[in-house]
Amino acid sequence: QANKYAKKMNLDNLLIEQEYIDKFSQEIYMAKALADTDKSQRAAFISILIHALNNRPESDALFFSRIGFNQEKTFRLATLWSQDGDPQMDYQMGRLTLNDFSGRYADEPYQARPASLKWFRAAAEKGVVEAQSLLGGIYSGGEGDEWGI
Repeated sequence: QANKYAKKMNLDNLLIEQEYIDKFSQEIYMAKALADTDKSQRAAFISILIHALNNRPESDALFFSRIGFNQEKTFRLATLWSQDGDPQMDYQMGRLTLNDFSGRYADEPYQARPASLKWFRAAAEKGVVEAQSLLGGIYSGGEGDEWGI
């Protein structure tokens, strides 16, 4: 099914060859299908999308958007998956919120930090080392005001 969508994709403004579009589309849809059925794969899948969509060339973001994985859709998918209580998904939700994948903080980007803090705290309390390290850096670095602490 992924290749069906890849073949119909508008290639305008994409700097990617058709063969790579087909390959990447297939790999992404296979990874999502795995994450849909195996909850342990979800946080890793979201992490890959964060990396692919955040601070990348516009053509990369366009490609992911055209195959159904823009920032807002990634945020909605992660929000759905986070309801299962996986601590790693809490951490990924913190990352998504901090980087404003929801689009809620476009006019006030400084508000993303306090909003993401609840997710990082939840992950840290459940033992996610990356979240614990991030919070430790905030507290020890005196950045509490910027984070709403």
